[in-house]
Amino acid sequence: MTKKAALKTNYVLIDFENRPVKSIAQLAPEHFRVHIFLGKNNTKVGKDLAMQVQAMGARAKYVNVEFDGKNVLDFYIAYYLGELSAADPTGFFHIISGDKGFDPLVAHIKERKILSERSESIEEMRCFREPVPAPAPVPIPAAAKVKAAAVGSAVDEQMESLIAIVIEDLIARGDSRPVRMKTLVSTIHARIGKDHSQKQAEAVRDELVKRKIIVMNGAVKFTYKLPKAK
Repeated sequence: MTKKAALKTNYVLIDFENRPVKSIAQLAPEHFRVHIFLGKNNTKVGKDLAMQVQAMGARAKYVNVEFDGKNVLDFYIAYYLGELSAADPTGFFHIISGDKGFDPLVAHIKERKILSERSESIEEMRCFREPVPAPAPVPIPAAAKVKAAAVGSAVDEQMESLIAIVIEDLIARGDSRPVRMKTLVSTIHARIGKDHSQKQAEAVRDELVKRKIIVMNGAVKFTYKLPKAK
């Protein structure tokens, strides 16, 4: 049996002073490592975030910046980025910040063949915004085509199952739900799994819109009307 390839370790360095995230639920999978950089004036962390950090154990940590001064926290992030990339040059290094001053650093790291990027939010990270490639279509045996009616009912049941999975996932994400349609579709696709095509992910999205669980406000913007968590 062929072993499944291990996912690349993703290191996420969060500039909490610039981007005070409320949730890191999307970073719960085993291949993520999280560093949350707290400025001297960041004296409070939300309960949900604190519990999520605790649940990740050694894979998530706070870095307290105890000194005042312009760009001090940025220097801490730059130091940790260098230290981590030296220890694991095959990893992918993310900076979550709205500070474009990090971009030259990211560009320099890329020149050294180390994967890195700055994202405005966790939702905008490359691994969440790029659709998972659809698998090659599997030919349908001719004998199966005569059972179209039965298959139709099975497809309906499958769609209901996928919708339930996606709704549960969106509820769990809290404030980390996708805010862009492209990101939403890629998130749905990642949640229902690579055995389903991009078109199936879009079909789930369309059904959520039809059921007014996703409410369109114009051609691009949308809001959620999710049921309450049980």
